[in-house]
Amino acid sequence: MLFSGEEQGLYGSQEYVKAHKNDLEKISAVLVHDTGTGRVLTLGLHDNYQDRELVDQVLAPLRELKLMEPRMARSFGTDHLSFDEVGVPGFFCIQERAEYNLTHHSQSDTFDKVWKDDLNQGRGGVGGVGLQHRELAGDVAAAAAALQSRERCDKERGSAEG
Repeated sequence: MLFSGEEQGLYGSQEYVKAHKNDLEKISAVLVHDTGTGRVLTLGLHDNYQDRELVDQVLAPLRELKLMEPRMARSFGTDHLSFDEVGVPGFFCIQERAEYNLTHHSQSDTFDKVWKDDLNQGRGGVGGVGLQHRELAGDVAAAAAALQSRERCDKERGSAEG
């Protein structure tokens, strides 16, 4: 998804959350790649401790990207926050600063400043994380559904025996 209005106060992502509030339970996580060029170093988990084990599993097959260990770092001012505030785990890419302080949000913020190899690494990393998370989150959802079904059967069996 792409949002506009982030620099003005996260307006795009906040409006998306409002417009799709009935569908948010279908979203297992949001990963934001927002700081322009610069190699992705790791993921910031925004204190989502409950998701650390799943994130470790997601990152395990992506070792060739040489990502560092995920950080619990909190970050504000990016679109992941709009989702995190309503219970959808929001994560963000922690990247090398590259030329961020020199060019980002300035008249010299042009395509010739993009670090192509780093941008491709980030694109591959975000895509890989997304696919891997989808596979694992599906397994987690299936496991949770099976557990709920088993608990329901145990309750029904208990009331039938009682």
